[in-house]
Amino acid sequence: LASLRPAERDWLDRFYRLYTSLAAGVLWASHAAPPDRGTFRRTHVEAPGFLPEGTAVAVLDGEWVGLSELWRSGDDRATAYQELTGVLPAHRRRGIATGLVAATADWARRHGYRRLLATTGVGNGEENSSRTLAYIPGGVLRGMLIARHLDGKPEDFDPFKDETAKRLFFGGVRYLNA
Repeated sequence: LASLRPAERDWLDRFYRLYTSLAAGVLWASHAAPPDRGTFRRTHVEAPGFLPEGTAVAVLDGEWVGLSELWRSGDDRATAYQELTGVLPAHRRRGIATGLVAATADWARRHGYRRLLATTGVGNGEENSSRTLAYIPGGVLRGMLIARHLDGKPEDFDPFKDETAKRLFFGGVRYLNA
């Protein structure tokens, strides 16, 4: 994104349109009204944690078709996270999202980030995303293991009060499969 700023006069409008188009298809954002352009600029472009130089944009024949946003994780200079990653529906199933994820991960690694966090939803309308990644996202693994742990437990079982569940699922254990 940072390299597109000087090259494209309308980069902010294009970024805004791509972001709002992609966010409309994501469960966490689909029930909220999209931000107006000014709010978007303040909460994304000018936000202290946003990493425009690590954010990847796919451009095909001059059209902005995909995005993978990269953010710094608060004061933790070793951790970055991918926020919104997606490709416009007409351009899916071509490996564009995989390339975007790889580009942001490579940028983060080259700039000293030791951890890259990403979340994904299997119900986001893009069936390919949960099948083609070279890893199972940690949150998915954790969710599957919690469900397994709860299997057969009484209806009123509270995993937040169970020491084993707290240690395994809500403590320092990380679920990664790289």
